[in-house]
Amino acid sequence: MILTIWVEDGLFASSDKTAGQSVIQHLREEYKMKAGPAENFVGLNINRDRPNKTLHLSSPSYIEKVLAKFNMTECNPFRIPAEPSLRLSRDMESADVETTAKMRSIPYRQVIGSLMYAAITFRPDITYAVNQLARFCENPGESHWSAAKKVLKYLASTRRFGL
Repeated sequence: MILTIWVEDGLFASSDKTAGQSVIQHLREEYKMKAGPAENFVGLNINRDRPNKTLHLSSPSYIEKVLAKFNMTECNPFRIPAEPSLRLSRDMESADVETTAKMRSIPYRQVIGSLMYAAITFRPDITYAVNQLARFCENPGESHWSAAKKVLKYLASTRRFGL
C-alpha cells in the first residue's frame, strides 16, 4: 500500500483490494474525505487504461501556467526542445555592462526553475536541454535566453505529452 498526502490532496494505491477498502473506510471514520478513482493529484493528470494496463501522467495546466507567466502563450511552436547544432558555452555569457544589465531584467532563473520541475516530474524529454541551460543561471547571455524560450515553445506545442 502507498498513501501520499499533500496538504489537502491525497493519493492511495494498494495491490490488495480488500485491505485497500479497509484503509479507506478507516480514514473516512476519522476524516471528512471523498474517495474515487485517481484522475488528478497535485496538478498531475492521471489517465489509467486498465484493459491495456497503461498509466499516463501529464500536466497541461502546469505548462499553461508557465507559458502565461513568461508571456509565451501565443508563441510559435518548436518541434524539438533544443537546437541539435547549438552548443551553449560560457563564451555566450553576458560580457559587457549593457548586456548584463539587460539580462538581469529577464527572468532566466525563474524559467529554468519552472522547466526543472516539469522535467523532473512529468517531462523527461526536456531534461537534457534544461540541464544545459541551468549551467548558466549565474550569468546568462542572450543565446541562453533564446535557447530557454525554445524549450518553452516546444512545451507549448507538446503540452499534453507526459509519462
